[in-house]
Amino acid sequence: MKGKTFEFTIKKKCTKFDKCSDEIIEKLKPLGLKLRADNENDIVNGYVSMVHAPNNHSITIAVYEETENPNAEHLTTLKRPSKVPTQNQIEKLLK
Repeated sequence: MKGKTFEFTIKKKCTKFDKCSDEIIEKLKPLGLKLRADNENDIVNGYVSMVHAPNNHSITIAVYEETENPNAEHLTTLKRPSKVPTQNQIEKLLK
């Protein structure tokens, strides 16, 4: 699946990786994107990938550029959002 990717490094301490990921996804909610499937019926607009290092997190955010129905590779629907955010919009939310 083709997608536009954005990469960031932020200073952040965490002890529980899943809680840390939840916090990042929560910060990005104003973008109006669904970035994680909570069940196989969800429709997602992209994903967040993180490398948790002490005080230095590498974050990749991908936004799908095409819509793709469920198939052998994924159970959820991947949907291109009506508006793709800019690097600047995402960066402001991550501060």
